Amino acid sequence: MKIESLKWDSDFFCMKVSKVDFPDMISQYELEALQNLDTDLAYCFVNNPTDDSIIMLESLGANLVDIKVTFEIVIDNRNIEDTNFSLNLEPTNVLTKDLENLTYESGIYSRFKRDILLSHKFEPLYKLWIDKSLNGRLADQVFIAKNMQNIVIGFITCKMKEKVGSIGLIAVHHSERGKKVGTSLLTKVYNWCKERGAERLEVVTQSDNLAACKLYEKFGYTLKNKVHIYHYWKKHLNDSI
Repeated sequence: MKIESLKWDSDFFCMKVSKVDFPDMISQYELEALQNLDTDLAYCFVNNPTDDSIIMLESLGANLVDIKVTFEIVIDNRNIEDTNFSLNLEPTNVLTKDLENLTYESGIYSRFKRDILLSHKFEPLYKLWIDKSLNGRLADQVFIAKNMQNIVIGFITCKMKEKVGSIGLIAVHHSERGKKVGTSLLTKVYNWCKERGAERLEVVTQSDNLAACKLYEKFGYTLKNKVHIYHYWKKHLNDSI
């Protein structure tokens, strides 16, 4: 069991927030440690919780808010070409209203949206995420997809670190899904990372986001790991958060 106080989250949500990494089989001792933790909210991470562990967490009132899945793809010598010629893919560092709205769509399954005690902070959180991606603090590049009418219908953010590329945010406007816009965005980032010497590429999503999971698997990504995330509130701070 590993406990970490999260300063950034605590400052952003104006309360004490901690992260707790549990083993798959949670003991009574660890459960009591969670109850005695000096925090307002604990993010409880468990890779493959046993049935007993699930019962123990739920007995305290911890709620499953996300099953986070990480996909990865090995970058090889293949040349992947984008055949969607009706799209214009270009880099940007400017936040438009269309891009902001797409950012909120990218987080539709976010645990920060699903937890009703945090949902009021969802849009400010994702607004900050895209702002910091555009200014280079959380992403190295942001690509937008425009249709023939020059309307932004999709976007993707990416970052490189030690020959590993990662996708942060990705979304396609709901009216444009099924038109291979997502595939074009993935192709753009794959080639961008390849040109910079990346050996593999990772992306994180939620297991409930079936469309995204299907998109990644169809592109060639494979499942790397899966983590169950519970939110445990020591007290409901409805009047103060």
